[in-house]
Amino acid sequence: MDPDRWERICAIFEAARGLSGAAREAVVASAPDVADDVRELLGAHDTKGGILGESAGDLEAGETVSYTH
Repeated sequence: MDPDRWERICAIFEAARGLSGAAREAVVASAPDVADDVRELLGAHDTKGGILGESAGDLEAGETVSYTH
């Protein structure tokens, strides 16, 4: 993944992570180029009770977070 794209995804994720409902969606929708990626991260984060123990911004471009069901 392009490092600039990852940085943008992280920034939107961080801005939206503490929000809910319409406020969260407004932040995500403000970046249509990465909105799907951010929604996926937020969904995984919410479903697993905060699987991203670290800030997403602390990860390097191309680094992944894995979890087991």
